[in-house]
Amino acid sequence: MTPTREHRCACTLPDHWTSEQALAIADFLNDLREAIWAHYYEQLDEAYRKRTLFDYLRPDTTPDGSSSEPAP
Repeated sequence: MTPTREHRCACTLPDHWTSEQALAIADFLNDLREAIWAHYYEQLDEAYRKRTLFDYLRPDTTPDGSSSEPAP
């Protein structure tokens, strides 16, 4: 299986799934994501806000996320 783009997940997917099986898993994960957001919306929203604010205010980065330290 050749990845078409970078993945944040370190898991390995099987090469033997049919397109229908892969679609069923993708649909399930989408439904699961929606259920989690519906149940935990307020907590997730707050966590994302804190993480974004923390990333924005880190002293070693600029607002666009690049490093503000000089290259060695």
